[in-house]
Amino acid sequence: MDIRENSEAFFKRLVKLEKAKKLLTKKKRCVLFKVIDGSSFVVNFQLEKVEVIDKPNLDSEVELKVESDSQTYRELFDGKITPAEAYHAGRLFFDGIPYKGYPWLTRLIRITQTGR
Repeated sequence: MDIRENSEAFFKRLVKLEKAKKLLTKKKRCVLFKVIDGSSFVVNFQLEKVEVIDKPNLDSEVELKVESDSQTYRELFDGKITPAEAYHAGRLFFDGIPYKGYPWLTRLIRITQTGR
């Protein structure tokens, strides 16, 4: 299996998480991403659009710290990616778009189902 196939399987697992699917029906879809240099930006996930508010330089590296009561939600975004990647990952995830060759999805490091 090459990296592309691994990425596709990885992304399909992300989309299929039941707890993640339930997040789509919740009112809270705002995620605060804190940038390593101290600045932050908010990604507001809606069912049909993803809006980036107060975005920093899209090339800066971010440490994803999700402000949410949901442990599953926090773990979905465990890893370090750029704001641009977070934006597109959110759009792909919440719109249910299948993997289309985005190698950076492998940088979304760990997907675990919690709340046993």
